[in-house]
Amino acid sequence: MARVFISYGSQDYYIVSLLEELLKFHYIDVWCAPSNIRPGVNFTSDIERALNRANMLVVISSVNSLSSKWVAKEITTFQATHQNASIIPILLDSTNAEEITPGLSSYQAIDFSDSMLIGCRTLFRALGKEFMSSRERRADFRRSSRDRRSVRDRRSAQLLQRLRRGFWSAYSKNTGKGEFDELSDSLREKFKVVDALQDEALKYMYFNTANEEGNPKEILERSTQTVWDFMKQRGHFKAVYIVEGIAEEIHDHYEIQLKQRRRILRREHPGRRENLDEKK
Repeated sequence: MARVFISYGSQDYYIVSLLEELLKFHYIDVWCAPSNIRPGVNFTSDIERALNRANMLVVISSVNSLSSKWVAKEITTFQATHQNASIIPILLDSTNAEEITPGLSSYQAIDFSDSMLIGCRTLFRALGKEFMSSRERRADFRRSSRDRRSVRDRRSAQLLQRLRRGFWSAYSKNTGKGEFDELSDSLREKFKVVDALQDEALKYMYFNTANEEGNPKEILERSTQTVWDFMKQRGHFKAVYIVEGIAEEIHDHYEIQLKQRRRILRREHPGRRENLDEKK
């Protein structure tokens, strides 16, 4: 599985931030600064650790790379520890890659300067992916989601975000796992996921298309199994993809409401009203 490190000059972050999201969208493990640098740690150590872990280096080649003190260093560090690993220069302009660091021009580059679309398609093929095929995959994965969403109000997107964040926060807290930690394909691991998410799942009520309320634990278990089988076919067992996939699966198949304390109306309890009147 590709683990990509993106090396670039800071002035090219405008395109790197987009590329990072596209890689994540296609379930590719990607690391780049500053989004992956943890607060309070020595960022040099974080970069070195990420370079050692990566098995592919993507270098953004542009005039801005020439003035960066990090790009050449990151390339040299990666080459020293990954003699046979792939390095892919991405060309944003006519800058000679050899000027960034000697030997970089010997690697087959991908030209983004004429067409970002063609460039992305070429890059993702090199990563073993079909660019934007996730749209079709997610359409299959979220069966009938479009019909369900048509009857939901505008708060649906906010609820999904809340569900994602809540599930991930609960899982991370209960397991200590990081976003891109690899989970094992085992029954025990699957049970751990369900156990970690159960308390968070119990905060909501779930209604099917017939407006019947479902059992939160059963819904969580079924949704986990569906996502697990889906990810297993594609070999993706990153923690964050599993957990957020469960949140999306539940969201797409049920109307979800937060549990709230129901107010007891006085007209439903005439005896209570009489007691109040007597006290007056």
